[in-house]
Amino acid sequence: MAFFNVVGANVQPELVPVPLPPELASGVVKLPQRPQQPPTAGDVVRAAEYVKKVQKAYDAKMRGANVSDIELAEAYRYQLDILQHYEDTDTVPAWFQDAVQGALVPVTRRLDLLEARQQEMTRMWAQVLAAQTVLHNRQVARGTPLKEVVFPDATWPTLVPHRLPRLRFADDIDALSEIETERYFRDYLPGDAFPATRDEKLARIREAIGCSEKHYRPEGGETVTVYGEVV
Repeated sequence: MAFFNVVGANVQPELVPVPLPPELASGVVKLPQRPQQPPTAGDVVRAAEYVKKVQKAYDAKMRGANVSDIELAEAYRYQLDILQHYEDTDTVPAWFQDAVQGALVPVTRRLDLLEARQQEMTRMWAQVLAAQTVLHNRQVARGTPLKEVVFPDATWPTLVPHRLPRLRFADDIDALSEIETERYFRDYLPGDAFPATRDEKLARIREAIGCSEKHYRPEGGETVTVYGEVV
């Protein structure tokens, strides 16, 4: 993976140095010096030392050294970029190319594992938050607007990429179009077979967000202010 600065249609792209990873929020490990372009053997060694220190701090985070999954992943990504650029230079001997290829395998595998862990943590966070919100919705007083329940993939119904109508009351669920109903059902209940009727789909959506008969809009259509919103 190369970094280029395109200066014109008929001009060779200018290689720019590999960017350093973001500084650690805790400052427990200092960044290496900025690499040359192309990276030198010293840059390769410094990148490896930096990863080793960040990994050590990550492993010791229970003792207060606070390094996040993302920060560790960025350290490995930086080492990977340095190795790839060093491999691309004309002066690299064949034996070193083979060594670099071997070194990339565990680095790439580690990045994949960190990404998988991050995705699993996000999924678990969404699951816990959804359960808490559903419990809240079931316990509120009659006529109280519903809180928005996050989807299992940790995205929000009313935000990008979904932009679905906000479900504050049971009336809002009843007013969903057929397409909106199918999208809500699919995103709250991924993998479940679509029920035969619209009423069954709406019932499953109500169940997914903790909605019941007490959540219909107050009679007379009067507005109430809840959670700082006028509904």
